[in-house]
Amino acid sequence: MPTFRNLDEFLKIISDPTEHAINYICDKILTELEVQMVSQGIGTRSNSFYQNTGEFYNAWKQGITENVRGYIKNKVYYDPSEVHSDPSNFVHGSYYWSGGDDVSDILPDLIFGGKSGGLFGEGFWTDERDAWSPTMSRLNKSFGKWLKEGFYEAGFSITKG
Repeated sequence: MPTFRNLDEFLKIISDPTEHAINYICDKILTELEVQMVSQGIGTRSNSFYQNTGEFYNAWKQGITENVRGYIKNKVYYDPSEVHSDPSNFVHGSYYWSGGDDVSDILPDLIFGGKSGGLFGEGFWTDERDAWSPTMSRLNKSFGKWLKEGFYEAGFSITKG
């Protein structure tokens, strides 16, 4: 078992495996979010009124891991720059939208919360399709397991002591 003389030595040893475990958890969150979006028909469903671009589905990213003296963070986020707007065809926007013609930055609220209303026509796309809440529920249930798996992949094992 390693012995540490000070906090800096400890952080040097544990830093890389912790970053790996955090990245592993973010990967798991993205995978679960993708599963939930598919189950809700997000990014997969098209019909005669709406040709799905798949851009919203693919706009979810993992942030860059930051490590400042042992404080490690990463994030899963939606990147609206990955989504184009074509307001003349009511794709991620509309000239009739009072908040501007591009709704790319608020798509999670519109899609997950079913808040688009009749502005974009009536159809499945106006229904609430919340993929985020079940993803967070899964994270809450699986966090400890995923953390252990991430550390294990990095060469560390976690046991109750």
